[in-house]
Amino acid sequence: MICNSHKVWHPFVFVIAASLITIYTLSSGWFSAFLFWFLLFFGSIAYLQYAHRRESKNILKLFVISYSLYTIYTLVTNYLFVNDPSREFFMIVDSFKFWNHSNYVMYDFSDVWNRFLFVLPETSRYPLFSFINLLLSFFSQLIDVNNILVMKIQSVWIGSISIPYIYLSLRKFLLQSVAYKAALLFSLFSHVVIYSVVFNRDPHIYLVFVLASYLLVHFDTKKFVFIKLFGLMLLAMGFRLEHGLFFSVFIIGYFYLKATKNKSLLLVLFAVLPVFFAIFSPSFLDKYGDNSEAYQNQIDRVERTSFSAGAALSKLPPGLKQIAMGINSQIASAVPFWRGWKPEPNDPNFRRFPVPGYFTSWRFMEGVAGVFWFFVWGIVVAGFVRGVHKFVPQEIKIPFYIGVLLILVASSSINIRRIYCVYPAIYIYATYIYVLLPPFFRNQAIRYSAITLVAFYCIYLSLKGF
Repeated sequence: MICNSHKVWHPFVFVIAASLITIYTLSSGWFSAFLFWFLLFFGSIAYLQYAHRRESKNILKLFVISYSLYTIYTLVTNYLFVNDPSREFFMIVDSFKFWNHSNYVMYDFSDVWNRFLFVLPETSRYPLFSFINLLLSFFSQLIDVNNILVMKIQSVWIGSISIPYIYLSLRKFLLQSVAYKAALLFSLFSHVVIYSVVFNRDPHIYLVFVLASYLLVHFDTKKFVFIKLFGLMLLAMGFRLEHGLFFSVFIIGYFYLKATKNKSLLLVLFAVLPVFFAIFSPSFLDKYGDNSEAYQNQIDRVERTSFSAGAALSKLPPGLKQIAMGINSQIASAVPFWRGWKPEPNDPNFRRFPVPGYFTSWRFMEGVAGVFWFFVWGIVVAGFVRGVHKFVPQEIKIPFYIGVLLILVASSSINIRRIYCVYPAIYIYATYIYVLLPPFFRNQAIRYSAITLVAFYCIYLSLKGF
């Protein structure tokens, strides 16, 4: 059904998106956003068609659908909630901070560099993201004025351009129709939807991790994989140091995969690992400790008269705590799916940022993605129960294990936008499991997942109510 229907609605949804972006930008006097949107669109079409000729038909459709839908979602939410981006935002509080750090009058490139150095003390944790925003601000001012749509369109593009690479990762082992359907489902129902319509740095980290998973899946067919992974690690550090440090696990995974083809590389791997851990582990452990302490302080402030799974699980012994909180992080966004639609009574965040775009039902895709992701994990669990996980290729397993590791490492803070960068790797693994499972066990996995989800809702409502 999906494969047939896209022939009709993928050009239709593009026409809607193109019409809306034209009306919105030109009526607002933001020709820069209009130009930027079309430049990214046609530039991406040209690149994808050139770089992936054999699969260009499907990947172009996936890109057009994603780019169009994310654009519509962005325009609607921005129109409803963001009149002044220095004070208002949709969903992500940090977006107005990022805006304020890029909203300067600039006349030439030297102004861009000077402003970058000026804000660097406050943006040192994400210097590359800050520099990109300043460049986009400068680009806009060359044409008209700096505007929030140009900033958000970068997220729209990042989310959209990732989908073809998820498809290409699936395509190495699966039929075209299966890979296409799976990639389309991910583009429509996963967390990439909601995080591609906000002004934030997490989409950039997400794309870096998507490309890393793609390179691991194709480790034996692509050239200069190590150099590419190293370059991606540097990019990740420029967006968030913690993710950049963690990214080095992809490089270890690459050498492991190469060693499966060349056993002599195992000696190199064992020689390099101690050096790697000696260099990177102190910084990573410091960051992990800081984040854990910050989150513990946050949950210690939770009102004990209300139910908080995070507060309860944080008291478990080390090891068990990380596993339990990692599992909780995968359930939390699905239970309840209306989380974030309205503020909790006396919510301190809402008192601090009382803007309409913070708690709103327009965040519905956050809940949809949470429920969708619950079923993805149901397929993964079924694969282990039925033993078919043993037949998953190593180049799919390794990115999956890396994804699970990040979820456990980041379990001190239940924040999906910090970890959804590894969701494509987990989804690729789940899709392969789904194909391996006989139809009866597929249906059983979905049915049991639904029953489990209903049970969680019953527990939640009995403890907390509506």
